Amino acid sequence: MAGRNWQTRHAVVVDDSGHYETLGIAEQLVAEGADVTFVTPFKQIGFKVENALMVEPVLERIAYAAGRFTILLRHRVRAVSGDTIEIAPTYPAPSSHLPCDTVVLVTPGAPLRTLYERLHGKVSTLAIVGDANSPRDLQKAIYEGHLAARSC
Repeated sequence: MAGRNWQTRHAVVVDDSGHYETLGIAEQLVAEGADVTFVTPFKQIGFKVENALMVEPVLERIAYAAGRFTILLRHRVRAVSGDTIEIAPTYPAPSSHLPCDTVVLVTPGAPLRTLYERLHGKVSTLAIVGDANSPRDLQKAIYEGHLAARSC
């Protein structure tokens, strides 16, 4: 693990997006030897990329990696304190505490409209696409950009 300036033993990856980014982060941490607990409020991991056949290959690679991987579906983080994290199911049930020295939180982002706002009224044709419209994945942003270019 040369070249790293940090190391984690117990990582918790919190997926509130359902996209590939969280899977990639978990895979990297497990490959580096961390024990990873994947926490998501959804009923499956990576549900927004399941149709693109991205989930199974990640799970296969994780199965042969150095660390351990635990999935907690339909769970949320209640609190992070020191070297522990409190998690609870999304349904009424008792919470539990897990050891962690790293917490990675992946949530939907906010629209980035700075460039649009600077150009608005200064150019004749302007369209809002991709993350400037609302947080989304790359394929949708490319499609929106394609449609906007064709409509000019």
